[in-house]
Amino acid sequence: MAKQQKYFTPVYTDILATGSLKEFSECFGKSVLTALAKNEPAIRKILKSLTSIRPKISIDPLSGEPSVGFTVSNDQ
Repeated sequence: MAKQQKYFTPVYTDILATGSLKEFSECFGKSVLTALAKNEPAIRKILKSLTSIRPKISIDPLSGEPSVGFTVSNDQ
């Protein structure tokens, strides 16, 4: 039987105790890093893919409310 290639790394985290987006982000980030520490090549792939994410910050001209968005660029 041929060895099956692993495409995904499962990440388990308990978000019940998180009360804000910041707490969730910290909890999830720690869980991801812990899960990927066991599989170093996956970390390199993720870091490489993160370089293609471009943040976009804009302000609504009518309300003055800021907004944050992200786009993915294939430019390398």
